[in-house]
Amino acid sequence: MYEDLPPDVERLDMLAKHLQTQLDRVREQWNTKGTAHGDLPGDPAELDFVGKWIALTLRRVKEQREEADTGTQPWRSGRPPGFVLQHVRTGENVVGKGILHRPDCPMADGKRLSWEDARLALQERTISVTEPCTECRPDEDLRAG
Repeated sequence: MYEDLPPDVERLDMLAKHLQTQLDRVREQWNTKGTAHGDLPGDPAELDFVGKWIALTLRRVKEQREEADTGTQPWRSGRPPGFVLQHVRTGENVVGKGILHRPDCPMADGKRLSWEDARLALQERTISVTEPCTECRPDEDLRAG
């Protein structure tokens, strides 16, 4: 349980809804190359940082909600059904690298991959320059699986 988050389901749901709205706005900003929302950064690196922070906080809220409902922490164990490859722009219309995510990662936004395709993407760098997400750590699943 996270000490800095409320323990009650109603407040956690309210936080999750607000954070999801903000994450959707970041994605809109990203897809419009920084022109959709004047209160969000236009610079891709800054926008990526804001998006990662919101996604990480949203994941923590969802984990707290799950624990409040069940008393368990299911996200800490179990093999994911596959992975998600997110392509990250480094400039205007230029795909710079791929980031591999677990499917339950809040930053996972992209193409679904099988276990074998994900393993190849990380080991052989077959899909552009692929790196594991530093938040959901899919590389740990691939090493263990």
